[in-house]
Amino acid sequence: MLFLGTAAAECCPNPFCNCEYCNRIRNTSDSRERRRRSAFLLDPENLIDFGPDALPAAALFGVDLSQLKNVFITHIHEDHFHYFGLGFLHMSRTTPPKPTFYMSPEAAAGLASFTQFLLTSQQQQLVAQVRACDDLFNIQMIAPNETVEPEPGYFVTALRGNHQGFLDREFSLNYLFEKNGKCLYYACDTGLFLPETYAALRCKVLDILVLEGTFGFTRLPPGDGHMDVYSICETVDKLIRQGSVTETTKIYITHISHHAVRSHDAYEGFLQERFGERIQLAWDGLRI
Repeated sequence: MLFLGTAAAECCPNPFCNCEYCNRIRNTSDSRERRRRSAFLLDPENLIDFGPDALPAAALFGVDLSQLKNVFITHIHEDHFHYFGLGFLHMSRTTPPKPTFYMSPEAAAGLASFTQFLLTSQQQQLVAQVRACDDLFNIQMIAPNETVEPEPGYFVTALRGNHQGFLDREFSLNYLFEKNGKCLYYACDTGLFLPETYAALRCKVLDILVLEGTFGFTRLPPGDGHMDVYSICETVDKLIRQGSVTETTKIYITHISHHAVRSHDAYEGFLQERFGERIQLAWDGLRI
């Protein structure tokens, strides 16, 4: 498994920002601090999110995506789903994969409306690009609390995140992956977990938990659709109390923005003081 990117939408550092945090990252020798937008490769056939940095990150880290079968889209914010990037599938000199993109019904409906708008633009090149994209991948809708089996013995359950997408009724999906007795939960973007999320995870013991940590030490208002270090602690504490997170669970924090304020080591150190070395900040290129 590989973190292709670990930043929030604006990258780290934010190229348009001159804050102390961004300037420090520009001048640091610690490459972990420089982050592309978030994506997570489970294995050569399964990817979470397809944002604008997924392809350059794959090239940088030597990842072959020619066997890609399934892409699990959390939501269609621009840092998680890059529609026109799909067109590069047809530029392969060998037979490209035809992956299935899993997304919520609301996201799929929004994508259909978007492509229909483009098809009615009467712009010849644009229409041709949209039609080419339609032949390059499949869309499969997955609703919250629904489980799919993309391959025998590999179960993926979608749970609703507390994070709104572009559309009025679109909320993010977080994904629970179960295979060969192992269990991974990917929650990005998520906000504070909903009660039904804790209920769904109550009977699960997580081997790996990936949480967003977008705002770090910038405290968020109640109900925000992202997490800060304080809501991370609250969430992990609750998961420990209900037995979903144990001493052997590995916890990784991703989707980090310049609002984190503190350095990689300071952010990670704060969390490790509370939860020990089982929790760490992820970085681009981290393999687990």
